[in-house]
Amino acid sequence: MRAVYLLGEKKATQAVGALAELFRRTSNPFLKSEVVEAVAKIGGDSAFSLLIEALQDPSFIVRAEVVGAVSKFSGGDLVERALNRALNDPSSYVRDMAREAIDSLESANQGEG
Repeated sequence: MRAVYLLGEKKATQAVGALAELFRRTSNPFLKSEVVEAVAKIGGDSAFSLLIEALQDPSFIVRAEVVGAVSKFSGGDLVERALNRALNDPSSYVRDMAREAIDSLESANQGEG
């Protein structure tokens, strides 16, 4: 997990593909959450695509991590759609995280206007 963390800290864009593969191969929700956090730090379209995919993960732990990660991306409509989709998550924890993220983004947008 330390290697995954370090790739995120170094914003190693060349590692997103390998991190995506690791995400798809492991069933460990804690390792998946670490991958989500790393790709969120790296950023970019490939990272965002993986996060959207990860919203379907069976683990609410992973989906909650994804909500936090998605909310850090700039992308307006895409971010909003992903967070709105999380409002319908089976886990109340994920739904609460999504509501908080949406409220935070709305407050930030009002501050810009």
